[in-house]
Amino acid sequence: LDPAHWEVFAEPMGGLFVWARPRCLAAQRVQQIARELQIQLSQGSTFLPQGEACDWLRLNVAYTQDHRAQVFFQRVEQESIAAGQ
Repeated sequence: LDPAHWEVFAEPMGGLFVWARPRCLAAQRVQQIARELQIQLSQGSTFLPQGEACDWLRLNVAYTQDHRAQVFFQRVEQESIAAGQ
């Protein structure tokens, strides 16, 4: 995730999920890209008691090698670079 300009909340020690957020792209744009590629992202606000706004996403690492996931990360990276961030 780091080469694709994502910040990881904590170094994972195991499990299927990692919390991460794009460093240089608005969360709304990231969600839009995911929808276009038919990828479902779990917003961090879903896991907060009051559902307050949160730009962290819960990613299922079991699917990171899926072609759609690879395209998704590439597009987020490309748009981050294009935005000059």
